[in-house]
Order: sequence, then C-alpha cells, then structure tokens
Amino acid sequence: MDLAPHLETAQPGFEDSFNRERRFEARFPQTAAVLAAYLPGYDATPVAARAILQFISARFPVNPALKVAIERLCD
Repeated sequence: MDLAPHLETAQPGFEDSFNRERRFEARFPQTAAVLAAYLPGYDATPVAARAILQFISARFPVNPALKVAIERLCD
C-alpha cells in the first residue's frame, strides 16, 4: 500500500488521514486489483510471498541475495 502512490496516480476520492486502508481500492484501483494475491491466507503464505516478490521485482530493484533467499524459503 505504501508503494501505490509511486505506481499510479491516486484517483479523486476521500482520503482518510486516520486510516490509509479506507477507500484504498477507489483511490488506487490498479494496485488494489492485485492485493488479493498477496493475502491468500495462512496456508498459502509461500504463494503470497512469490506474488509479492514478482510484483516488486517487476517494478523496483531487488537485492539478488535477498530474492534468492525468499525463493528458497518458498520452496
């Protein structure tokens, strides 16, 4: 959620200064569309970790050693 403003322009909406999650999907619809893949539940944590890593790697530089460590933990 913290990266959303760096990835897309916020849409007009009612930003809640006390709760950044409120109305997030209306303000950042492209980012919100992929959030479900990152929150699949406890049993699918490795799947979520891979989805998050893929999302971040496609948009930002990722430390190669950290990336390998995360991939190993997911296996």
